[in-house]
Amino acid sequence: MLYHAIKLYIHTKDLFFTPEIFYLHRIFYLSPVLTGDKEGKKRSEMKRLVREKETIEKMIKIYCDDHHAKKKKNYLCDDCYELYQYARRKIDRCHYGPHKPACRHCPVHCYQSMFRDDIRKVMKHSGRKMLFRYPFLTIMHLIDSMRYRQKP
Repeated sequence: MLYHAIKLYIHTKDLFFTPEIFYLHRIFYLSPVLTGDKEGKKRSEMKRLVREKETIEKMIKIYCDDHHAKKKKNYLCDDCYELYQYARRKIDRCHYGPHKPACRHCPVHCYQSMFRDDIRKVMKHSGRKMLFRYPFLTIMHLIDSMRYRQKP
């Protein structure tokens, strides 16, 4: 019913629309993203991958700020930037797609040994600090790792 209301009123002038919520005649409606529509599920799964990329970026940034001396604090050093690009490629090309488990629980180890050691160091160092600096990303990562855990 709600999805039909979205289709019906999409062309009216008094409409405020975001991917999650739209406002129509002083009433807020949830979009299919939050109501469980199939297309909405695809969008939420893609949001999860974007959030995972953001999480790995923040973790590498914390590690780089603490371990590598540099003049510009807003940028990653060359080694950390290379690790970040490699991690993004691996998330994009993951065998499991949007249903990928957390890397810790994944049965397939797709990282090369050199990068695997580096990313473990980064995660070990940054994991403790993420809860205080980025609590939303940390909690969502924990929820996702429990939700998409692969069963042996």
